[in-house]
Amino acid sequence: MKCLHTFCKSCLIAWLPRQQREGELSCPTCRRITQCSANDINKLLVEIVEAYSGQVGHEDSPHCGVCDEKKALKFYCIDCNCFLCGDCAGLHGKAKAFKGHDIKEISNFNSHDVQKYVRRANVCKTHEDEVRYYCEKCNICICRDCALLEHCEHKRFSLDHGLDLKKSVFTKRIEEVEDVGRRLQEQKAILEKQRTRFDTSVDQSKLEIHRVAENWMNVIRRHEEAMTKELLKRKETFENEYSAKMTEVSEKLTNIRNSLEFGRDILERNNLPEILNVEETLGRRFEDFLSSTEFSGPVELNTLSVKYVANDTFFSESDFGKLVDPLMSIVRGKAAKKDETTYDEADQVDVDITSLLRTDEATKSLQSDLKDG
Repeated sequence: MKCLHTFCKSCLIAWLPRQQREGELSCPTCRRITQCSANDINKLLVEIVEAYSGQVGHEDSPHCGVCDEKKALKFYCIDCNCFLCGDCAGLHGKAKAFKGHDIKEISNFNSHDVQKYVRRANVCKTHEDEVRYYCEKCNICICRDCALLEHCEHKRFSLDHGLDLKKSVFTKRIEEVEDVGRRLQEQKAILEKQRTRFDTSVDQSKLEIHRVAENWMNVIRRHEEAMTKELLKRKETFENEYSAKMTEVSEKLTNIRNSLEFGRDILERNNLPEILNVEETLGRRFEDFLSSTEFSGPVELNTLSVKYVANDTFFSESDFGKLVDPLMSIVRGKAAKKDETTYDEADQVDVDITSLLRTDEATKSLQSDLKDG
């Protein structure tokens, strides 16, 4: 699967009828979509095997390992470590030179066969010799003949040293992605605090609405019903936004954890060819985590609280009061004059005045300095 989760063939076949769209297979674990042509799991397995072999994306892909013609690959010879078309598979089984070779139909591949293919990839396909070095320039594993011939002028290392180099790169990326995950976890905690603050403000507003309603029995009862309905509607809107944000952050964290788990599994297996085969795909995913604002940007809610503003002296239902966003008044104030916060009748501001003057002098001074209340 694209999400790096793995499942047996029989489970995927049983999962197919539950898909919503033709040609798409959702991961049973994370629900990420992987394209599955004609809902054929066999084709999906072929693509996985081709991905391990490094053939995907090449101009001549797929091609037979014997006749080298561009044909549909239907078989794999474990002894020769190559894919075969139908014609070559038939000849392969009849020739004396290939007697006893283990030929498997790709449609019957299982995870064990894929892993066996990966282990066979440690043999140089050009010289049929065990790979012994890592070429830094070409970013591939090479055998002794390759090191002496095609790569003699390139910088080469032992497989162990090459593995250390690649593990160092992977480890650094994993640490960087882990840091992104920690920041997202902090953002998740902030969202939870915002929800608590919003719920508190809803409770406080509901009490204020009830206070006004008790003062104006009959008419206020209708007003209370209307305002409570609007308040709950706003709460529902907030809950929907909050749930969407939390789902978004959780999905990002799940995506990061899955990628990190896959990366660590690769490192633990200490198989350089396997690391090289998935390096580009996993590297792009790590790069997305590190560079995309989708993962590193702040997570904020549009509405943080709600407040009911009462009007105790009214003459019609429209004068009773209204629900407001307390932060909007502050934003309007800042828009009117930069770096200066202003307030309106919706805000309740406590002011403490401390004077170094004696009581009588302080009172006289305040009275003389007051303007417009």
